[in-house]
Amino acid sequence: MGVDGEFLHCELVANEFLSTEWHLDSSQEQAMQDRGWSSARPNWSQDVPRADARSVAAEILSALREVYRVDVKHLQPHGPTA
Repeated sequence: MGVDGEFLHCELVANEFLSTEWHLDSSQEQAMQDRGWSSARPNWSQDVPRADARSVAAEILSALREVYRVDVKHLQPHGPTA
């Protein structure tokens, strides 16, 4: 996330930077667009008011769970657990 004045610039990684087994298919990409993420490259992005930081953090976790199909309980600060 980046900060630009009153807005946060948030990104989730796009297929270009994901290993093949993690690529989003067309229905997952549509789900990202339906959630308000911009498909502008290189990554999925949203600019949100700083006041909405808590809700965008929840949206990022939700997208990881529901769109990327990541089981977030297995994530650690240094990556997935073995």
